[in-house]
Amino acid sequence: MNKLKKVIKQSSTLSGLLAYYQRKANPNFVNEVERRKGIDLFDYHALATPLSYYPYFTVKDNNLYGSLFQFSRYINNENALCGLNNIIAEHGLIFGNLVQKHLLYSYPKSILTFSNYRKAIIEQFSSKEVITAGPYIHYATPIIDQQKQAQIKKKLGRVLLVFPSHSIPSVEKKFDKALLVSEIEKYQKHYDNVLVCLYWRDVEIGNDKFYLDKGYKVVTAGHINDWYFLSRLKYIISLSDMTMSNSIGTQIGYCLYLGKSHFLFNQSVNFEKTSNQYKNEIGQFKSISKSQREVSDIIRNAFSDFDENIFPNQLDLMNEIWGFDQIKTPIELYRSIS
Repeated sequence: MNKLKKVIKQSSTLSGLLAYYQRKANPNFVNEVERRKGIDLFDYHALATPLSYYPYFTVKDNNLYGSLFQFSRYINNENALCGLNNIIAEHGLIFGNLVQKHLLYSYPKSILTFSNYRKAIIEQFSSKEVITAGPYIHYATPIIDQQKQAQIKKKLGRVLLVFPSHSIPSVEKKFDKALLVSEIEKYQKHYDNVLVCLYWRDVEIGNDKFYLDKGYKVVTAGHINDWYFLSRLKYIISLSDMTMSNSIGTQIGYCLYLGKSHFLFNQSVNFEKTSNQYKNEIGQFKSISKSQREVSDIIRNAFSDFDENIFPNQLDLMNEIWGFDQIKTPIELYRSIS
């Protein structure tokens, strides 16, 4: 208690106190996160094991997927912790005119997002400063060295990477898995291995068995609270030669940003509520320039063909919606949050 009082007295600002706590992060949590860095990529059960939430950043959303932790590593400046505590981040791409209420009503003075497209939408509802940074995966540090990654890639050969639509703790995604597999089978003869990247929740509820029975290899980027989620996802995508999914999501932009073409299989996906653990914080729709349905159709049309080439119209879309042209250097990012 005396030590805490001394720290408070020496800290001229709340941010200084928060930075102190972050440097003294729970050692059990830190040790477990660092231990998981060394777990083999294909030991997906171990990587998907629930990881207790630890508030490294004061805004809960900023702790998800390790996004802002990776931003702080990228900036490589201890003072960045204070600046990052003054923002709230959209932790994934939200397309169309959907805005989450907690972005608008939480205390941070700034909102972090991907693109100018998202910035313009958010500014329709909020007077907060909106900062753009492009695809967050750019800022993720490597989880293994290049030599080891090259060895694993050589062993796998040509890889088709599949992202099935994923569940969350309170909602399970339901779709015809057999139909998805039949689509994969149209193309898998051109590849040595098919990797299926499952969200940790889908591993937890046993959706991995279906894909294993088809002879596919299952991987995961890790638990939602894992600081190295984005780093592991970057590693997984880098092993691929072609990527595909059956629903629109942040993964499309991440794949193209890392130079991997993407095919979007148009499949019906339903939602089944499994608990009341999480409240629905999705905000209201507003009538602005592009509705969610219109943007969805544009994305689907742009990625409706299975082709390993990346085309100019796709890159134009990536610049507009995913913010490829908004990537910042460490200094630029530090200045934007300060």
